[in-house]
Amino acid sequence: MTDLGAVLRIVLIVFGTAGVVCALVIWLEKRRARKVIPPQFVLPGSDVLMEIAEMIAGQKPETLDANEPTTSLIDWLDERGAVAIIDWKTEAEDIIWNLQQVVQAQRLPLEVSEERFACHERWQRSSDQTDRALTMMAEELLKQGYAMGFIVSGGDDYVLFLVPRAKQAKLEAISSIISFDFGW
Repeated sequence: MTDLGAVLRIVLIVFGTAGVVCALVIWLEKRRARKVIPPQFVLPGSDVLMEIAEMIAGQKPETLDANEPTTSLIDWLDERGAVAIIDWKTEAEDIIWNLQQVVQAQRLPLEVSEERFACHERWQRSSDQTDRALTMMAEELLKQGYAMGFIVSGGDDYVLFLVPRAKQAKLEAISSIISFDFGW
């Protein structure tokens, strides 16, 4: 007997025939809502996410999964070293190391070092150390002409990226077209 069959048998015993009918209607509605869509791919240049990818990584992906576009974009950017994915409670030194990897992979003209972000001792005394560290780093990066943003992934992590300050307004305008969720 399937799981549905077991559930229907219990519903029949407890609630009678009307309960079984209601349970079936609810099950069918949920199944219809979760309908599995075969993988679709966004054609190159046909989606705003392609432009966002190009602004962050300097190139466009060939395809993105239309069923999971944000996840697909983050994975693509991560494979190219264009983002640093950090946990919400990451230590300041680890944030710096992750940002250094992005700077090297993307060949950005930035100095990202513990010396540059000398204020990191203050982060350690704070309960919101990661948020504080990111705020201070973002301010320092602005002085070097770069904005640090993050893509909202739906998890408890930060997907950080760096773009020239000159691209920030255009990136905001493009992303608002599709309600792509990120912050500065």
